[in-house]
Amino acid sequence: MKNVEKKVKIELFTEGTFISAGTFAEAYAISREEISGPPNEKLAIMKWLRADAPQGGRDRFMNEIWALQRLQHPAIPKFISEGELEGRPYIVMSRAPGRSLRKRLLDPVGERGTFGEKWVLRVIVALLSAVCSAQAEGITHRDIKDDNVVCDDTAESVFLIDFGFCKGVSQPVDADSFFQVGAPRYSPPAKLRHPSVTHPTQDVFAIGVLAYLLLTNTYPWSVSSDQDHGFLADLMENSIPPEVTDLNSTVSFEMANLVSSLIIPDDQRRPDASISLARAKEIIASDNLRYPSHYTSKFPKVTRDPVHGDIRLTKNEVRLIDTSSFQRLRHIKQLGFANLAYMGAQHTRLAHSTGAMHVADRIMLSITDSSGISIDPEERLLVRTYALVHDITHMPYGHTLEDELGFFLRHDRNQARTERLLQRDIEFGSVLQSSSYGKAVFAELNAGEPTAALALARDIVDGHAGADVMDYIDRDSLYCGVDHQVDTAIYRQFNILPIGDHSAGPVKHLVTKVYGSRGLRIDATFAIESLLIQRFALFMKVYTHSAKLAAGAMLGKALQDVVSHYGPEEVEVMIETMGDDELILWLRDQSISESARHLAQGLLSRKLFVPIYAGEPVPIDDRNLNGYADAQQWQKDLKLDTPAGRDNAERIIALNAGVRESDVIIYWTRKAPGLQKIKYYFQEAPGLTPLHSRSSLNSRMVERHLSIWLIRIFVSPELPRDKKDNVRVAAEAFFGRPNLVRSRKQQREWF
Repeated sequence: MKNVEKKVKIELFTEGTFISAGTFAEAYAISREEISGPPNEKLAIMKWLRADAPQGGRDRFMNEIWALQRLQHPAIPKFISEGELEGRPYIVMSRAPGRSLRKRLLDPVGERGTFGEKWVLRVIVALLSAVCSAQAEGITHRDIKDDNVVCDDTAESVFLIDFGFCKGVSQPVDADSFFQVGAPRYSPPAKLRHPSVTHPTQDVFAIGVLAYLLLTNTYPWSVSSDQDHGFLADLMENSIPPEVTDLNSTVSFEMANLVSSLIIPDDQRRPDASISLARAKEIIASDNLRYPSHYTSKFPKVTRDPVHGDIRLTKNEVRLIDTSSFQRLRHIKQLGFANLAYMGAQHTRLAHSTGAMHVADRIMLSITDSSGISIDPEERLLVRTYALVHDITHMPYGHTLEDELGFFLRHDRNQARTERLLQRDIEFGSVLQSSSYGKAVFAELNAGEPTAALALARDIVDGHAGADVMDYIDRDSLYCGVDHQVDTAIYRQFNILPIGDHSAGPVKHLVTKVYGSRGLRIDATFAIESLLIQRFALFMKVYTHSAKLAAGAMLGKALQDVVSHYGPEEVEVMIETMGDDELILWLRDQSISESARHLAQGLLSRKLFVPIYAGEPVPIDDRNLNGYADAQQWQKDLKLDTPAGRDNAERIIALNAGVRESDVIIYWTRKAPGLQKIKYYFQEAPGLTPLHSRSSLNSRMVERHLSIWLIRIFVSPELPRDKKDNVRVAAEAFFGRPNLVRSRKQQREWF
């Protein structure tokens, strides 16, 4: 019978729309418009006896009406009204939001994995509480199964539905007249052999079978379709099913023992609903669950990475990677112009993003392995997703144009660009918001500022010893052919602890353990310092290589000509969706600037400007945060912290040297390369001990990074030697700092 287009109109309800049909009844979604309040309070379900319902259908309706009129419980639909339509009875009840457990179990196992302990416990507690309430009224449900339990994604809302087969005192129809009651696999042996005989703990058994199924994806007992109920009853009485922990090692022993007690085959030995409910609540209160989320995760997809080997992906992560916004990262090199000095440095931000996700996951798994700390699978997916999309708004040569030269706001703080991305790529936003953890990441992207929900994710991904740094050290070293790697011993030292007195309670942070069984360990402290030293080595050798900086200076000079014509906001919108090569070709084809075209062509053919001057903004004796602040203020006073200010200074130096302005480029980054205030947490003893960053380590790294912060002047390679000497003299006079580039030999060393 086709019911899809069928609609009904009853009482004060709006016209009902058909939503499903079972053996006995059809279900319609209706609403009560005359009721004030939230929309969800207006929603209702009408069950209407089918015209072709088998024998007993009307009796089931009378039983359900009778039961719902007597039951008042948050996990049981609320009775609203009853009546007859076209000679067939109907019942109207409040609507249970969500999906049935049967539909959830039909989701591909490879996509959802098993359901998590806390999620299953929420379902169990709600059902046991509903059963206790019903049994207090003398009513036993007798048909608890996956199809008769409806819940939302969080299991905060759980409903036990369909009381048609219930049994109770003074019910209108004798339930003993029903030949078979309940699904066989949810029925204990006594019920299978004597369907009309009811014992209160039989509902408990059905809940236990349901919990076993949710935690393991299998029934405790099963028989083939050609074996009868008697065979299943014998199997239950004579065999013990595998322990839940044997099928799912992530389940706690407390939870496994609870489920085992619920599915004891003997009705007399099985604990009743009230005892079982109390035990379930004790487990929740203990907060000793390994996997408290909706479900554990499966990673059915794999990509092969030259740095990490196999990187496993969920289907949702694959969907994110396949969006146009993410695929754009395939055309943005991780190291920008470094390939002009290190020919292998062709790796992309797409590869780095997947690598950072893998490292973030490795950090979390190592914490579980070494510390026994349970990381919620949903939080694990949240951190992985945050790592995967952390560079999604990166523009071509982003670090050069944003961090070093200051044309645009940083990609991770650029709210306007993020909004444009989400508006432009609807698919990316849709995929990201298709999960609860993705919604949390989307919320932070959309807010443009840190949110409390992602505090731990930021530590794991963006921290000084986070996944972002750890991946790019190994990845950049491999592709550049330099021998710098992360010491994998650092993974053993990570931990997660709540820190701080926040309004919503302490916030979890990533910390480093620097103690052993005999107290503090110096070698543990050095693991972090070693990572920071490896990072500094890459800045010294690769990220500040003169060829890379010369190319970056040329790019900035070319772009400034275009920005002065269109304005920075318009240029940002023009180029933010481009790849690296596309941007250079775009500049080469600019009709408004001959200089931009010439510089872009030089980048394409590797005809780079050459270094003629290098001065130290922070003298060696002042390489500390105070000296750094003074140098930054000096830069601002000279107006060299903006593209326009540098443009003006280049004009002055060129005029004094007797060369064209287009032949001179000042390259002085707004911040010292790689310098950041090192703030991370040490755990110096077991337990919640005071945590702090190490100021001594901070000062050492500040000194190192300030040593590679230089004021540089590059000039056209086409300038004759005497003109280059003129620029050198003019630069020394302008900045008043000794020139570290003193001879042609030294120039070759710099280049």
